[in-house]
Amino acid sequence: MSEPENGRQTATPVHERESTMVSGMLQTADYARHVFLRYTELQNSVRDTEDAVRSQMKRQEWLYRPGKRLHVLM
Repeated sequence: MSEPENGRQTATPVHERESTMVSGMLQTADYARHVFLRYTELQNSVRDTEDAVRSQMKRQEWLYRPGKRLHVLM
């Protein structure tokens, strides 16, 4: 959000396109966990799945703040 001279906040649009899965900002914890687990298997990387899920859910907190509005096209 930016703060113009008149003191009112304005929205900053975020455009995201995802054709194969639910956007990260809209994922449930279980969905995100499955996605993270699958990526660790495919990439043979460190399994820090629970930390990743907690971080994902933390980023979603702004969705529940009063006065926020979200437009989603799926």
